[in-house]
Amino acid sequence: MPKLEFINRPDITVEKLHELLSKNFEEKYQSYMSKLPAVDFALKKSNWTGVAFKLKDKGDKKILVYNAFSPSAAVRLLALGIIPLLIMNSVSWKPMLTEVTNFLNSCNELK
Repeated sequence: MPKLEFINRPDITVEKLHELLSKNFEEKYQSYMSKLPAVDFALKKSNWTGVAFKLKDKGDKKILVYNAFSPSAAVRLLALGIIPLLIMNSVSWKPMLTEVTNFLNSCNELK
């Protein structure tokens, strides 16, 4: 599970990260705030493909944890099992996750 750490950055909030990623990927992916307990917000390419984000506060540092997931609850139920997960990971999740990771690592506003 990829993660990004911010030390002594009280300006980093869920809303700021959501706005930053939404603005960057607005032409490719839908962005939305989530009601799931382990997800603050997500980028959605399709019902099968998305990236979920969670900002954790650990004292003087914040940790942004993100990973590929299926935005649709029905798809998550249908895709149970190792074979469907392996196929989705190699075909759709991995390229999107790589794109998001590259953006986060190069974003000047997060350095």
